[in-house]
Amino acid sequence: MPAFEFIALGGTILSSLLSIAASIKQLIQKGGAKDFDDAVEKYKSTASPETLALLNEEYNINSVYGLVHSIISPAVLDQLSEEANSCEEVYIRNRRDANGDPIRLKGAEKKVKRCVCSTLSTIMKHNGGDLPDANGSDKDQLRKLFHSHECDL
Repeated sequence: MPAFEFIALGGTILSSLLSIAASIKQLIQKGGAKDFDDAVEKYKSTASPETLALLNEEYNINSVYGLVHSIISPAVLDQLSEEANSCEEVYIRNRRDANGDPIRLKGAEKKVKRCVCSTLSTIMKHNGGDLPDANGSDKDQLRKLFHSHECDL
């Protein structure tokens, strides 16, 4: 996969994980599910094939688990999801507008990295200074995005 596709994909995955976590957290809080596993199964019953594929990856479900069990409200998770999604949209537009100019393409990569890192930093600010995870940093999609985008603390 070309580097630019991986970078854009980071915004999409982040947006999806935040949206899924917001929905699952809300389902649990409103009493529509007894626990995380029950909420995930109920969520999966109406999910698209793309979302099901995300949820079938252990590191993604660990990230969702961490987000659901964080102190971040579903409303903030939804907002962060929208912001992460806009990272990808801006990245694609900037690449298209670059017309193959290597300097402008590099600028587009820098901008999407800043955007994704800003969203991840906001998650950290709302979660006591750390990214929420369930089973360690090597099994967590949020942490992988943080490292792959070379985010700073």
